[in-house]
Amino acid sequence: MTLIQSEMSVSEVAALLCVTAPRIWRIFDYWMLQATADEDLSEVSQLGIDETSSKKGHKYITVFVDMENRNVIGVQAGKGSNTITNFVEHLESQGGDRNHIENVCIDMSPAFISGTTEMLPNSKITFDKFHIVQHINKSLDTVRRDERKGNDLLKNHKYTYLRLNKNLTDAKRKELEYLNMHYPNLGAAYRLKEMFLVLFQIKDSDEAKLQLTSWCELAMESGKRL
Repeated sequence: MTLIQSEMSVSEVAALLCVTAPRIWRIFDYWMLQATADEDLSEVSQLGIDETSSKKGHKYITVFVDMENRNVIGVQAGKGSNTITNFVEHLESQGGDRNHIENVCIDMSPAFISGTTEMLPNSKITFDKFHIVQHINKSLDTVRRDERKGNDLLKNHKYTYLRLNKNLTDAKRKELEYLNMHYPNLGAAYRLKEMFLVLFQIKDSDEAKLQLTSWCELAMESGKRL
């Protein structure tokens, strides 16, 4: 357990101890069950849910985090809505209450949205910043690739657009300004990305809602032209 905690993989630990990986997993599972057997989840009200691949070949697990205490309180195999069903059963077996979950932070997975809506009826859903920005960058890159066809001027400029403006060199910023002037659709998409990032700097919630509504209107209008 100490070796695994120090970020050695199970296969590396097994090779070091001259035993099979399944044996290490059995030991790991035993002590994890012991550690969580008396875990009190009665105070959990802020929940984070995210998926990650557990190994090569894209086998997924879903991780559940107590956002207030910043610790993992559950792991389920897969990434479907049933992972939330199974977690809620675990939550309530450890003294928690699905009706006490006030906020859930997830990505925009339809399965997670469905599972959260069904199993955690009193919670409000927040889509996490990372996945929202990931979608915006994907849309921006789609516009870039469309403009790139037959235009060598845009060659090798993928990350000129995808990097944060503050992380660009002065030379790259000048190139970016030149490219946006020559490719107005791409320039519009880039400005929308930068405007969205500014929203996270607004401290007042009412102002943030107003600015987000305005941004959405601009994005929908621009979407008709891009």
